[in-house]
Amino acid sequence: MIDRLKLYGEQLRPLLGAGESPLVAVTCQVAFGADRLERSPEEVEHLLRFLPATVRDQVLAALRDGQPRDDRDRWRRAMDRAVDILIGADSLITADPDEIIGGVAAAGHVGSYAHRLSAALSGKIGYAVVTDRRLLLASQTPRGEFEELESVPRQAVLSARRAGRIFQRGRVLLDFVDLSQIALMTGILFTGPAERLVSALTTGVVRDAG
Repeated sequence: MIDRLKLYGEQLRPLLGAGESPLVAVTCQVAFGADRLERSPEEVEHLLRFLPATVRDQVLAALRDGQPRDDRDRWRRAMDRAVDILIGADSLITADPDEIIGGVAAAGHVGSYAHRLSAALSGKIGYAVVTDRRLLLASQTPRGEFEELESVPRQAVLSARRAGRIFQRGRVLLDFVDLSQIALMTGILFTGPAERLVSALTTGVVRDAG
């Protein structure tokens, strides 16, 4: 098994603060599954561009209708209206096949730890680096250098555990203190990287990469 920290330790060092010690580095991406993240107004506006004109008009009408408590209520009501239009209130679709097969990939409110990490990894395969202070997500440039995508304090991770699914044996489920959640996929068949990531986050001790 490749030890990414040994392989890229020098290249990762510029991302670390003074006195910060890396514990483990593994490749990762957001796991396959259901997206339960709340959408920001900016994200919803982007999504509206892809709706058919008739649906878009009805969603915008829902936004303008009434005086909800705040902007989040307005956007939530608008997206509920879009779902009703697209699949119908009496739709036979009563379960999310993504959730059944892959579980929940990410859940949380706008700005939550899971939302931030999911947005940083969107469409990317990156590196999860655990240090004595942070969980850091990084990407590698074509020149071999590393760039930080996002990071959260180690103390923000409430729990970490391996939760394998079909073709995602290296799936790691992270729960955060703000009650958000994200699943990271570190391998399709092998569990070593997942176990090392969990160990680093929960105990600060990393098992051998054998």
